[in-house]
Amino acid sequence: MSQAAAIILKNVYQFAVILNQASNSNVLKWDNVSICNALNWADYCQELYKKLKGQSYEKEFNSQLAQMTMLLQPTSCLFLSLDSLENAKFLLAKTLIGNPSMTAPLRKRLTMELSRTRDGQNLLSKIEEETSTLKDTEELYLYLLCQHGGPLAEATRHKSRFQSHFLLCHLISVVSTAKKKDRFKSYCHALCDKLMQSQSGHEIFVNMFRWKCDDLGLEKQTWFSLVLDHLISWLGVQMQTDLMNCPLLTVDVTDVTFAASIHHQLLNIYLETLSAWADTFTPEIDGPRGLAWRSPTGDDCRALTGHFHHLLSALTLNGELQYRTEVIKRINEHVQTMGFTIWRSVGTQLLHLLKQG
Repeated sequence: MSQAAAIILKNVYQFAVILNQASNSNVLKWDNVSICNALNWADYCQELYKKLKGQSYEKEFNSQLAQMTMLLQPTSCLFLSLDSLENAKFLLAKTLIGNPSMTAPLRKRLTMELSRTRDGQNLLSKIEEETSTLKDTEELYLYLLCQHGGPLAEATRHKSRFQSHFLLCHLISVVSTAKKKDRFKSYCHALCDKLMQSQSGHEIFVNMFRWKCDDLGLEKQTWFSLVLDHLISWLGVQMQTDLMNCPLLTVDVTDVTFAASIHHQLLNIYLETLSAWADTFTPEIDGPRGLAWRSPTGDDCRALTGHFHHLLSALTLNGELQYRTEVIKRINEHVQTMGFTIWRSVGTQLLHLLKQG
């Protein structure tokens, strides 16, 4: 790489850092000078686009930009390309305006700076129009959902699935250009850690396993498998270090079991997670009902049994009868060999549920 190319990439990375800050709480550290500097960097990137577009090294330039994603702190899904630099100022302004951490004085300053030029005024109008359209679309979706008797939670679930598709495609794009696979693994794990900071993040993580390779295009099969491998490896660490915060236990059981019925790697670690969870249950006297099993978080045997019941139903629905048989076999082994544990109660309750159909 020439010295000139290295300088250009360093400058674009500086804009990426600014854009990343503009999307999170780091913007609280900004002042009026920061706003002006950020807009200047955006202008620089737009001019850079005009000079580099159509050059023979455009593909390599895009590859270098893609790898910048893994270097940003805090961990981000920001993914720049040369084409995206054409609208660098729009990306910056839209990100800042959409950031709830943006203070009113800074928002006013941004608007004032952009309003100085006709292009800036058009940019503000475009952002306002897009924001309004998005809001109207969301309100219409919620209205139609309620009209058809759908719960509000279903809207949240659909949103989570859309976000999981976006994130999975993003990870595939990054890994396909990553020259250092260990760096990608670290990046992937860091994103998973970030997802664990909220319940919606837990749901997004699980829903990434709802997708099949066919949903993403056959040419992405290799990268798709590699991304899932890293997600599974992170999940194994999570199960060992923070079992009760494992997304397989915190997300709606129907979503988890559906995902596990599709991806057999996830199925195996899901069964390991349920087994580890079962080990945390202890017996206690439950009044006239006699003995009961409870986890440290207060869950009873029905919660654990429910996971297995939903899993068997999902495997049946997807035609995975061989894996359904293996799950039943594994449960029977626990019942017969674990002695005085919750497994005997699980087996009894599960048999009763299966007989009910």
